[in-house]
Amino acid sequence: MREEIGPKLNKLKEERTRYVEFQGIERELEHCKQIHLAWKYVTTSNNSKKMEENVKIVQNKIDSKLEDIAAGEEKIKDLEVKYDELIKKKETVWFLVFVVFNCIIDLYKFYFAS
Repeated sequence: MREEIGPKLNKLKEERTRYVEFQGIERELEHCKQIHLAWKYVTTSNNSKKMEENVKIVQNKIDSKLEDIAAGEEKIKDLEVKYDELIKKKETVWFLVFVVFNCIIDLYKFYFAS
C-alpha cells in the first residue's frame, strides 16, 4: 500500500509546492501591476500639471498680445486723428496761400492796370 500511496503522495506534495510557488509569483505579479498603475498615475498627473502650466503660459502670452493689439489700435486711432488735423491744417494753409495770392493779383491789377 505504501508503494501505491507513496508516489501519489510525493506527486501531490510536488504539485502543492508548485501551486504555492505559483501563488507567490501571482502575488508578486499583482504587486508589480499595482506599482505600474501607481507609476502611470503619477506620470500622468505630472504631465497634466506640466500641460496646465504650459496652457497658463500660452494664455498669458495670448493676453499680452491682445493687450498689445488693443494698444496698437488705440495708437492707430490717435495717428488717424493727428493725420486728419494735419490734412485740415494743410488745406487751411493752401486756402490762405490762395487768398493771399489772389490779393496780390488784385493789388497788382489795381496798381498796374489803372
